[in-house]
Amino acid sequence: MFKQWFARLRQSRQDERQQLWLVSFIILFFELALIRFIPAYVRYLGYFTNFILLGAFLGIGIGCLLTKQKRDFWAIFAPLFVLLILLIKIFKFEVQITTEQVIYFKSNTENSLVESYLLLPSIFLVVTLLFATLAQKLGKLLTRFPPLTAYTFDILGSISGILLFTLGSFLNLPITLGFGIFIVGYLWLSEWRLNRMLLSACLLVFALYLVNTLDTLPTIWSPYYKIAPYSVSNPARELGQPDIDWRLYVNNISHQEMTDYEHVAPFYKLIYEVLPNQKFAQVLVVGAGSGQDVNVALKNGVGSVDAVEIDPVIADLGKKLHPERPYADQKVKLIINDARSFLENTQKRYDLVIFALPDSAVLATSLSSLRLESYLFTLEAFDEAKTHLTENGIFVLYNYYRTSWLVDKMAQMLRTSFGKQPYVVHYEDNLAIFMVGAKLAPVPQPPMKIWSKTQATLYPATDDWPFLYLKDVTIPKIYIKSLGVIFLIALGLTLLASRGQIVTRFAGDFFFLGAAFLLLETKSIVNFNLLFGSTWLVNSLVFVGMLISVLLAIWVNQKWQIKRLTGWIVLLIIALFANYVLPVSKFLLPNFWLRYVVATAFFFSPIFLANIIFSSLFKRAKHPADNFGINLLGAFFGGMFEYTSLLWGYHNLILVAIIFYALAGFFILRRISEA
Repeated sequence: MFKQWFARLRQSRQDERQQLWLVSFIILFFELALIRFIPAYVRYLGYFTNFILLGAFLGIGIGCLLTKQKRDFWAIFAPLFVLLILLIKIFKFEVQITTEQVIYFKSNTENSLVESYLLLPSIFLVVTLLFATLAQKLGKLLTRFPPLTAYTFDILGSISGILLFTLGSFLNLPITLGFGIFIVGYLWLSEWRLNRMLLSACLLVFALYLVNTLDTLPTIWSPYYKIAPYSVSNPARELGQPDIDWRLYVNNISHQEMTDYEHVAPFYKLIYEVLPNQKFAQVLVVGAGSGQDVNVALKNGVGSVDAVEIDPVIADLGKKLHPERPYADQKVKLIINDARSFLENTQKRYDLVIFALPDSAVLATSLSSLRLESYLFTLEAFDEAKTHLTENGIFVLYNYYRTSWLVDKMAQMLRTSFGKQPYVVHYEDNLAIFMVGAKLAPVPQPPMKIWSKTQATLYPATDDWPFLYLKDVTIPKIYIKSLGVIFLIALGLTLLASRGQIVTRFAGDFFFLGAAFLLLETKSIVNFNLLFGSTWLVNSLVFVGMLISVLLAIWVNQKWQIKRLTGWIVLLIIALFANYVLPVSKFLLPNFWLRYVVATAFFFSPIFLANIIFSSLFKRAKHPADNFGINLLGAFFGGMFEYTSLLWGYHNLILVAIIFYALAGFFILRRISEA
């Protein structure tokens, strides 16, 4: 009976269009799941999620090159997935960060097992092999249809993967459920006999079991983090008060605490103690988290508080667990949003603006080196904060800055934006509080003191170069070593997959189109982060929007016969130069929807034009799987070039993209001349 049901099930899966859609869906969905999952357990890998994305690009490219291989690598996925989970569980890798060129918050890794430039390539290699096993089937299915038909179903599957993962993020679904969805799709696509399918199913279920054993505390998956709240006893409480405090672990890092006013750290109270006669009618707290700063403000008699927090789960835990329930106070308005976006879209002015410990352990997007809070600490962000202060308003920010040079860098930037020296208070561990305002008391109150420079002038973080935690304008050795190792891995795997024929099979037009497109994607994400905020929803909508523009380009190529590409290449170069000349600030229109329409049309126009060219070439491709694979290898190459933004900023990535498109144009013209 079971064998008959299994035979009917196999027969129902013969629709190859459905298979192509599904394999594209599970590849994209699995990519997003790994980007969420691995940094949640491998501490500090949240700062390097773009390495996971690079591994996915490389793996898909290599898998497509393996299309003509008789050996089916699909079955290898299950043991590789178990291997990945075991690497995370047994060895419990920690990144050993020894560099002084760049700061990583919570970097207390003196007992770490593995150097970062060894750990990152290790994870990268396994991730690459995982995607190579999946993409071999993708490559085979691409050859079963006319190229544009195959490309359409691939894009539709990718869009579906993004939308479902976005829904899961919104619902805070656990990562095990995400992997479970992937496993169902994977087994549905498997074309083995029953015994082999059962073996793979057992291995994958075992992997899910291992994932479940990674956590010792109950966890909640927010759109940004794995969050584990836990209680601690506080015997110092007065009789009759609850003796429990709460703390939050975020991606296995102690991130926040919730306690009553009497037991908070002294720096929370400092601004109110040194200015006891100052009346703060309206206060803005940026990075409000679980409510500690808000509670301190309320206890000091402020009139009202706007509390901005980007993570809805952290804010919700603050509502439920904070012992003094500050978010329940009628004076408090909780706003779930990116703080930079909030500042750019509000007209309110405040007597006190606090940037309260806003540091993250993740990147804003896996396409860039931007951290979630990067655009809060630029000259433009400080200028924006200044415009929201009342005449006597005060701007305060505090954090554990780890090194003296970062304290100096922050102070230098505040002096530039506010036009006066900030006051600074130092604590242990380079915890520092900065205070600055137009009419802040000219005579500092102890322990306040006027900042005096101890370091040479440091390059300030700007919207174009938003790298506050980078000491110099350079690519740190930690990145160079890691990128060097993964480049050697990529070269070796590519030569192995192509059996050394990659040189003769190399399609320069497809390769450089992929490299340029990745940089174009990165710049588009950066632009939209500035215009609409660095939130998970904005990133998802941008990715979907880009893929829809790809579908539109495919439709144009299916509707009309495009014989000459020269004019389209010229239009693309013009659109790119327009993107280079016009600053993003020009698109900060007051009406949100007008801003969205104008920005989408302008910033996605090069993406549309680039895909007109790609789709036209792909339509005529004699070896679509090879060409698609080489395009993804180009995307991997372009992803490595994203790190050049550490040298010359994100804006100049457009110039690099123009160079890559020019190289693609050269190979296109050569292809035409040889036809």
